[in-house]
Amino acid sequence: MRAFGWLLLLLPCACPPAPVADAGVDAGTNACDCQTTTGPRPVGTVDPRINELSGLVASHQQPGVYFAHNDSGDTARLFAMLSTGQVLQEFHLTNATNVDWEDLALGPCPTGQCVLVGDIGDNTQTRNDYALYRVTEPLVDGGTELTAEQFPFHYPANAHHNAETLLMHPTTPGRAWVVTKEANAVSQVYRLSLESTAEQEAQLVTSLTIPGPADRQLTAGDVNPCGDTVALRMYNRLVLLHVPDGGQFEDVFGAQPVTIPSAVEDQSEAVAFSADGRSIITTSETILTAPPIWEASCR
Repeated sequence: MRAFGWLLLLLPCACPPAPVADAGVDAGTNACDCQTTTGPRPVGTVDPRINELSGLVASHQQPGVYFAHNDSGDTARLFAMLSTGQVLQEFHLTNATNVDWEDLALGPCPTGQCVLVGDIGDNTQTRNDYALYRVTEPLVDGGTELTAEQFPFHYPANAHHNAETLLMHPTTPGRAWVVTKEANAVSQVYRLSLESTAEQEAQLVTSLTIPGPADRQLTAGDVNPCGDTVALRMYNRLVLLHVPDGGQFEDVFGAQPVTIPSAVEDQSEAVAFSADGRSIITTSETILTAPPIWEASCR
């Protein structure tokens, strides 16, 4: 995997909070309902320092700010940026190593809001050191050194999976979901606990219906701030999954994918909802030149 001069004025999510016990949602009544979108338009260009932009997620506390990181080969660092691509600050993680960082998620944690980093890539399917790293959401113009908690894990039967998608629910603490990147099959969803830093076995939740026979691989995902929609990016298309009315969050993985307009990108490996859930940002790794950043807005 290789992410605003133009700054969105973001409205807070007006949806009711989901029950902590079961990550339920109240669909259809919130401000971030996004059934259809406008065609994507370019809003910026990725900064050269993020030449392998892989993970991207919007801050819910700092309007207009996104967090991003590079793929494998970089140091353990995060970037705070605007959707124009302007980098605001770099943050360096201690107690963390970038073996193959692939995605970011953001959600509640014991210290308030935390950024979760997925060191989950495994192109050769030989790793035995999959891990998530969690840091309290950093503030722009705050300290640049972040101490990370590490959550090591393995798959059932010590299987090996390449994965590039990491998800968290915006109001339910203590859980995360990793979605695998399969070469010739549909992707699988695994649940992880964030309650203990002891190594754990990922729990298989389900298999998706994507990628389909005509699709390319799944490279990124994000949950909207109301917790009722998941965006999943494949190299060739962008889809939304909506939690059924009255359903629990994990029911989203059985929903029918809805394809929405997306840009044709060299190697799209990042997707993020805006903090109000009313737009979706995508971008690519750098192939030859710095890639554009695209925004699709909800109608």
